[in-house]
Order: sequence, then structure tokens, then C-alpha cells
Amino acid sequence: MEGVGVGLGACRRDSEGGLVWAVAVQEVECREVSVIEAEAILLGLKEARRMGMRSITIESDCLGVVEDLKKKLRVRSELCLIYDDILNISASFDSVLFTYVSRNFNRLAHLVSHAMPWHVGRRFWMSDYPLNFVDVASSDLRGMN
Repeated sequence: MEGVGVGLGACRRDSEGGLVWAVAVQEVECREVSVIEAEAILLGLKEARRMGMRSITIESDCLGVVEDLKKKLRVRSELCLIYDDILNISASFDSVLFTYVSRNFNRLAHLVSHAMPWHVGRRFWMSDYPLNFVDVASSDLRGMN
């Protein structure tokens, strides 16, 4: 057994790349990778809005999703329904930029998405991060420089 369903993760870094907050959601139902990636973006946007952010850069290692969002793609599919939610929430921000980053520099978000493999639900951190979050965040920064 490899866990329960699918995990979503999003994190916010400050201008120096330090970890500000992280959120993880574990769900029972599995979906295709692009849908999961779009849902993780939506999770991050919702949390950023809840935290009062006005400008945000969304980094994802799913190039297809990033390109679709940049084009504001709107067609009928399960994925595009999530895109609609993302674009609608994005309109409530002063600025939203969607960017592609290599998975090598997006390891923290993937670690967060796997933070609760045996528990369905949501977890939010603003402090008392698991040690491996801090280690991977630091490692990601070293790799970017």
C-alpha cells in the first residue's frame, strides 16, 4: 500500500526564498497528474487569498498546465473546470504570474504534497515545519544560485 489517494501541496516563500507557510491536502480519490497539478495551484491561490496576498507568482513543474493558464485556456473538460476556478480566483489579485520551474527547483511543493500519506484531510504550517521541509527549502535555494 502506498498511502491514501492523492496529496496536494503548496507553499509560500518570501522574496529571499525562505519558507513562509505550507499547506497539504490528502484526498482518497486519485486523478490524472495534470488535474492534480492544477488542483495544487488552486489550493495555493486559495491559501494566498486567505492570507491577504495581492500579488503572487505561481511556480509549477507541470509545463502543460502553466502554458494553458498563461493562454487562459477555456474548453470543456474536468481540467478546464479547474482552470476556470484558478482564473476566476486570479482575478481577485492585483497580479498573478504563472511560471514553469524544473522539478529540481520545486521539490519542496512535492514534499509538502506527500506530508500526510496516511491521513485524509488538510494540514497548514506557518511555523514548526517538519525538519525535512526546511532542509529541502534550503537545498532548493542552493540549487537556484
